[in-house]
Amino acid sequence: ERIRAAKEREHQDKTDSRQRVNRYISPGAANFRGPAGVMDANSGDVVASRSQNPGYGGPRSRYMLEDEDPEIEQEIDSNINQMSDALSRLKGLAVATSKELDSQSKPMKNIAELSDRTSDNIGIATFHLNKVNKK
Repeated sequence: ERIRAAKEREHQDKTDSRQRVNRYISPGAANFRGPAGVMDANSGDVVASRSQNPGYGGPRSRYMLEDEDPEIEQEIDSNINQMSDALSRLKGLAVATSKELDSQSKPMKNIAELSDRTSDNIGIATFHLNKVNKK
């Protein structure tokens, strides 16, 4: 009964872990829809896209010089957007990794405490056995 419950708990933990990671790295994840933007440091969610940010962008034509090729500028903008999207996904993966480590920290601490207690109990039992053997 205990073994079956432990296996079920292990299976549920793996499923939860997979869901946490997939929430941040799947292409359709809510955190990565639309253009790259400003991310909330605590939740990792995009709170404003660059197009909504009045301090970003604006009409580029007033910044272009006469000898600059608009096609090259568009290609540069496209590359910057692709890099921004990739970095957003990378940040999402980092946030997911951090949350996964946090979620596994407590069980690992419990395991360490249990193994310390078990080690102590084995030491005490060994002491008593040695004491009995000397008699």
